[in-house]
Amino acid sequence: MLKRILRIKNEIGEGNAEKGFSLFEMLIVLFFLVIVLATLPPFFYSTMNTIERNHVLNQLRADLYLAQQTAITKQTAVSFRYDSLSKKYEFRMLEQKLLLSRKLPDQVDMWGHMTNFYFHPNGNVSKFGNLGIRIGEKKYRIFFSIGKGRFAIYETKDGK
Repeated sequence: MLKRILRIKNEIGEGNAEKGFSLFEMLIVLFFLVIVLATLPPFFYSTMNTIERNHVLNQLRADLYLAQQTAITKQTAVSFRYDSLSKKYEFRMLEQKLLLSRKLPDQVDMWGHMTNFYFHPNGNVSKFGNLGIRIGEKKYRIFFSIGKGRFAIYETKDGK
């Protein structure tokens, strides 16, 4: 039995001398790995921009709903004001109590005649129209419809 175990051990040991990779083979694999990893950052950059763009739009949508719901539940007007110099927007209650203040990233701009408005205590907006938003290379508009305080976010094509 001992002879049989030693013979199996020797057979297994003889095959191991040729196993493994040479330094040249490892360098080739590492070279291709570096090339593949060097081409990936542009994909991560565009994905990161998409995630940030969606985050800004979703946060603004949630903040608008919060302001509208606060106006309804507290039965007070809630104003929206965008300050282009400090790149932030604020929601304030009628007595000028700050409800929310949010600073926007540097690549985000807002424009239009809807940079100042307020939600009535019934949830309607004080005026209707478009609020333009540029996030990086893409442009969006938030359309506030007359009555009921509804709004929708649209991506604009060709600056329209």
